[in-house]
Amino acid sequence: MKKILICLLIFVLFFCITGIVFSSEVWQPKRIITLIVPWGAGGASDLTARILAAEMEPILGTKIAVVNQPGASGSIGAKSVFDAKHDGYTWLGSSNSPTATYQVQGLTPDISHTVWQACFAIYTPCIICVNPDSVITDWESLVKAFKSREVAVASAGIDAGGHTAAETFAAKMNVKYKHVPYKGGNPAIVSTV
Repeated sequence: MKKILICLLIFVLFFCITGIVFSSEVWQPKRIITLIVPWGAGGASDLTARILAAEMEPILGTKIAVVNQPGASGSIGAKSVFDAKHDGYTWLGSSNSPTATYQVQGLTPDISHTVWQACFAIYTPCIICVNPDSVITDWESLVKAFKSREVAVASAGIDAGGHTAAETFAAKMNVKYKHVPYKGGNPAIVSTV
């Protein structure tokens, strides 16, 4: 039994070492990389993409152009990445909603075999912002407002994190609201406050 385990270990080790040798070539970009953000400028995805691009440029030795392509809750920009040549020069800087929600709805192609997630850069908590002149000042007044009338809720777009959070809140509290989708988180916040 011990000889079999040693042979099996050598066999597995051989393939691990061989895999390391075969994958030792490092991809080095030879031209500008386009990083598409499928949301408006100034939101969390945009700011994160710009910070990461600035940090990665010296490491990769090439320029990374951040391009905003907002619309249809991120699916326009995401689809342009999915439709681009799969050569490593077009990246998506986004939340998961355009890649998950819209794929489930059939609005974007099946990307599971052609696109992979390089990193999870940030976690963006959903927060509630109200206009300073609003009667909503705490949790109780928020719930009271929702129960007494239809409150307008702005979000980065349909199926964006804020929209999903609002839907969850409405379902748990048994209230209705008016959804006002924007082309990104920043325009939604600016319009609200």
